[in-house]
Amino acid sequence: MTFSAIDEFEDNSLYSEIDYGNIKYCNIYYKRILNAGGIPLPAFCKEIAKERRAELESKRKIKPRDDCELNFLRLMQVVRLPKKTDQAKIGQMARVLLRQYPDDVSVRVTLAKIYIEREQYSAAAQMLQVVCNLDPKDARSLALLGLLASLGGDHGRALSCAHKALNMGEHLNHTMPKAFLFGNLLIGRGAMVSPFDSRAVFSAFPETFDVALEQGANPLAQAVEFIAEPDLSNEHPIVFFSCDSGYLEKFGQNLLLSMVECRDKLSFHVHVVNGTRNNFEWLTTFADRYAVSLIISHETIERGGLAKNPSYLASNRFILAPFFLNRFKRNYLILDADSILNSSLKLFNFFRKVTKPALYYIEHGPVWDKISAPFVYLPFENKGTEKFSLACRHYLLSIFGDPNKKGFWYVDQVALFGSYLKFVDDISLIKGTVLSDTECSDEAIFWTLSNDKAPARYLEKCAGLKQQETA
Repeated sequence: MTFSAIDEFEDNSLYSEIDYGNIKYCNIYYKRILNAGGIPLPAFCKEIAKERRAELESKRKIKPRDDCELNFLRLMQVVRLPKKTDQAKIGQMARVLLRQYPDDVSVRVTLAKIYIEREQYSAAAQMLQVVCNLDPKDARSLALLGLLASLGGDHGRALSCAHKALNMGEHLNHTMPKAFLFGNLLIGRGAMVSPFDSRAVFSAFPETFDVALEQGANPLAQAVEFIAEPDLSNEHPIVFFSCDSGYLEKFGQNLLLSMVECRDKLSFHVHVVNGTRNNFEWLTTFADRYAVSLIISHETIERGGLAKNPSYLASNRFILAPFFLNRFKRNYLILDADSILNSSLKLFNFFRKVTKPALYYIEHGPVWDKISAPFVYLPFENKGTEKFSLACRHYLLSIFGDPNKKGFWYVDQVALFGSYLKFVDDISLIKGTVLSDTECSDEAIFWTLSNDKAPARYLEKCAGLKQQETA
């Protein structure tokens, strides 16, 4: 497949319509959170002895002794319904239980979890809303409703529920702080849920390279130094990634090897945090062997812990991007170091057709995952690049420049998301699976890793690249 039309790179909307049905397409991680703990038994079931419940649950036909046991059997009948049972049938059986226990919140919580297990998320949200109305102090149900609302694009409800749940100490694996922070960003204000902080997104910052870079390339490190700075007499885009020594050896080398075929139309830039002699020898040998135009830069960080902080290492490229853009005055494509090129043809089609800064957009997912960092394109001549890149840098320096803050894992996404909202008219959101796909599809320009196990196709391609290097 080739990109035959500009609409392959259509600009997507961050403000999706409310659609609880789309939750079924979300990252499996969020489904696991929603389903965590299984289906709880409502209060009335606990009046039945555990041994008797086991007897009633067995497939033998046992006559219930009273209404409590009868209702337990009714509940088990709902639980055992096939996964694809029509929602109306579940609702019909649920109403029988609700007539028996109209004031028992625990019955509604159980029914909500049954709906969640069957991916009937709209019905689950309605049931949880009733629970929260009846018992405003049920923090767990508030958190579940908040997560469902955020996944479904119902950001007003998500923000309200997240705020209340957090005040009662319910975090749901950090999904509530995310829903709260990003919900606030959508309505134009920062928020703080220690250690997560987005307030600096809205603080003033220098909007020109000349003023912003007076403090140096990276105030958090010693001066940026260049091991190799080839002549850039051409107008080729620069493909850039930043990482530490170990990540370069494990992943970054594969990315460079995968892009050798593009050397006549691209330049490359690798920035290494606390690099070693072996790193620089490999990079210079690679550039010489394949006649690649490769900028090699590095920085030394001595401040305690920062050099080993994965949040900082993931954000370092966005702190440095304005400095490099201003120095080399070329279009920069910023990648994850664990990416590998899948299709040079698709990559060059991208460069021909996309003229605005472009961000990686995830179609189905919560608002904090709508914009991610595997692929960020910053064309130097575009009016939006300067302000957008400086806004990202400003926010990240405000976080990592404070010795009392350690950052947090998705801090780079806050920087990209918040900066996008400031300059929304100047930035494109492009479907991420077209740009860099974790499932290694043929349609993607790059393949990249997620937090899950690397796909076989990714591993096979990396093995082939290593063989190519040693040949």
